[in-house]
Amino acid sequence: CAGCGRSIMDQEYLGIQKTDKKWHIQCLRCYDCNEPLDKDQSCYVKQGNIFCRTDYFNRFGSIKCPTCNSGISPKEHVMKAREYAYHCSCFICHTCNRLLKTGEEFAMRGCKLYCKEHFQSITSDHRHSHHSNKDNSGENHDSSNSNDITDEHGRSKRIRTSFKQPQLRTMKTYFALNHNPDSKDLKQLSIKTGLNKRVLQVWFQNARAKYRRSI
Repeated sequence: CAGCGRSIMDQEYLGIQKTDKKWHIQCLRCYDCNEPLDKDQSCYVKQGNIFCRTDYFNRFGSIKCPTCNSGISPKEHVMKAREYAYHCSCFICHTCNRLLKTGEEFAMRGCKLYCKEHFQSITSDHRHSHHSNKDNSGENHDSSNSNDITDEHGRSKRIRTSFKQPQLRTMKTYFALNHNPDSKDLKQLSIKTGLNKRVLQVWFQNARAKYRRSI
């Protein structure tokens, strides 16, 4: 027996295809969890060790769940958000560890998931921190930057945050000259304001829509 090293006297024993090794029925066990494999229809051999399906993909699976960092089996049911795949049991809020239900809105920061309540809480804390640390010039924040909030189908909505007044002044001044800046203009504005091009693009789209409504 490859498990215990003793002779196999039983009429029934277990073997694995493509190996010449044999086991007592009770001796064929997963290397990681030590659970018997006699009732499993398949097991996996890697680096000379025997694994159950779950532990094999946890160790060697090419797709990793961002929450637990374990592999995902090809036939396993998963929850998907953006480019990430999660074990169903790992689709939880990063703050409260509550399992997110199908149909429930949730938000993402990187690969971390948040229920709507806790995402709004951390974005509120973030805005409060900006107000607390503003300089002595007395300049207030104004709209509108955004974070992604995502439903269970991976569709994104936008949550408004804030711009600083100097950023708004720069954008409004440029908008008075050119309603539709090209990529080069957006790059220069990005350097001046410290905002990324995508945020600037959205602001100018909104500004154009507002301008058309006012005509």
